[in-house]
Amino acid sequence: MAEVIMMKHPQTGVIKKGFVGFSWTVFFFGWLAMVFRGDVILGICIFLAEIASLVAIDLQYIIWQMLLLSLVQILFAFTYNKSYTSRLIKKGFRFSDSDGRNQLGAAALGMPLDACVLAPQGSTTGASKPATTAENMTEATDAPEGDVPKVALSSDDGKGIRNLIIISLLVVAVVVVLIKQDDLQSSQDVDKGDPVSTTPKDEKIEALETFSGASEISRVGELYEMFKFNSQYTDVQRENRLASLKGKMVRWECTVYEVRKIGDKRYTVTPTSGDGRVDLILKVTARNEEEARYIESLMTGSSFAFVGMFNGEDFMRSLILDPVVLAQPLGQQKEGAVETQGDDGTHLQKTSDEDRKRRMLETATPPDEKIKALDDFSEISDISPVGELYEVFKFNSQYTDIQRENRLASLKGKVVNWDCTVYEVSKTGDRRYLINSTPGDGRVGLILNVIARNEAEARYIENLMTGSPLAFVGMLNGEMFMRSLILDPVVLAQPFGQQTAERQGGAGTWARAGTEKNASAIVPQPGEYSIREEGVSGKITLARPDDTGRYPVSIATWNNDERGSSCDFEGFCNIKDGMLICPSEGMEGEDSDENHMAIKILKHGLEVVHEAPYLCGLGASMKGLYLPD
Repeated sequence: MAEVIMMKHPQTGVIKKGFVGFSWTVFFFGWLAMVFRGDVILGICIFLAEIASLVAIDLQYIIWQMLLLSLVQILFAFTYNKSYTSRLIKKGFRFSDSDGRNQLGAAALGMPLDACVLAPQGSTTGASKPATTAENMTEATDAPEGDVPKVALSSDDGKGIRNLIIISLLVVAVVVVLIKQDDLQSSQDVDKGDPVSTTPKDEKIEALETFSGASEISRVGELYEMFKFNSQYTDVQRENRLASLKGKMVRWECTVYEVRKIGDKRYTVTPTSGDGRVDLILKVTARNEEEARYIESLMTGSSFAFVGMFNGEDFMRSLILDPVVLAQPLGQQKEGAVETQGDDGTHLQKTSDEDRKRRMLETATPPDEKIKALDDFSEISDISPVGELYEVFKFNSQYTDIQRENRLASLKGKVVNWDCTVYEVSKTGDRRYLINSTPGDGRVGLILNVIARNEAEARYIENLMTGSPLAFVGMLNGEMFMRSLILDPVVLAQPFGQQTAERQGGAGTWARAGTEKNASAIVPQPGEYSIREEGVSGKITLARPDDTGRYPVSIATWNNDERGSSCDFEGFCNIKDGMLICPSEGMEGEDSDENHMAIKILKHGLEVVHEAPYLCGLGASMKGLYLPD
């Protein structure tokens, strides 16, 4: 249990708490306790080391890593208080508590009492003159009068905290290196070549293809008991078993956990572990493009039948099979079959104005040219940020890394017209902003590199708050960060402060909006709008459109007088001729002369121009201008 001993600096008078013994705060809170005590650099180093190890590790080994980090934290809990208090002594602080507690502190630090206890006023011992103990103190005869002598702590105290940092970082580094098994094994493939023999790999694959016998070796039973963790078998018995397995071929089936690409038509497939079967690492070779596509389509939990050869090695008790091929060959590509090519042997490429604009957006063109290219772009993709895209890139997704890489490649260069909810906005340059969307709303996470067309748009972007809706047009650049898709460049879907091309609703086409008469090109932004009429309070709440393109709308207003008459409306609205047309409840169709709501869509707000009867109390009205909150 930690003991608190008060300490005081004899010159500055600053009072601090010293600690000796086991630190429960460090045990439970780790680096946070260090930061709160002022050890900010040490706390941040420990925090970054823990985060780096957890991010780099494979999820199936997360429990082992958590156990190792817990052991490191326990080590810190035993030693941190002594190190922290020793460093306070080096800075000139001295114990200023009761005699009993001062003696306890000196004994815990292994220091002479007069070297670490505040001397009484007028005393010539303790802190006012240097201690003379040869083992723990330095000579201070040259110290100016009145200065606090510097105490030279023992080597264990002086280097204790550095040793702890080194130990913890080494533990983290070793675990990360061990757990990143696929990367390590891939490098072994390059350095060592074929681990089985000097037989060419093509001949091995041919041998696997002709292997038709039943596998005598089983993944369960004896093999599992020998290579599982906490096995009763010894290392030498496992080495002998590996030697006996080398070169043997098996026809097995497994459940996929992860797939990674390590070369041209070469993949590492890691099956799930902990199902009573020996763990495996499969080095799979695709024999043609169709097999490559099949392997890259495998998801976590998919069944995978294969024929493979043991190479006589293991990694972290996982048996390595190399090479491995599909048990059922997929369509063989005919020799000489090539894709359509031009006369010069290069692939034919469609050249069009849209391709030119896409290349302009992908290259480092000036911001104004990128804006113009986006405004003129007409091939808007129908990709949705919900559904399949969300499932691929969400955390704990069943899709594999190779499938995410392929999906990113297919998205590169696509221009989309989406909306999102803002989480954070940061400025990256002149009229350049980085906007992060709110995660966890069933939509794929986004990182938007937004360019403001003018100062009005810059002010609008800088006024966005967490939770604000944002409609935009942007290009997917084929990259992601922490499962969030990156779009660059991005512009607002509704240009501010200028008459320019506007996004048409629904079909994803553009219309020139040279005057306000072309209001049909404007799409309303979901959010809350407040009325700006004198003597009236109220809001319009506009939600995102549903699958049929209808906008859910609710309106509530009330008069700020003694009667307090109010209006209420809830319904679904369709866009027609630049208006939100909302049939009143119980009415079919939206063309009724009276029984509907009509809301004009403006560039910077909404205006109720017609209201259905019987929705308002005496003297109340919903008509008026509503501006975004």
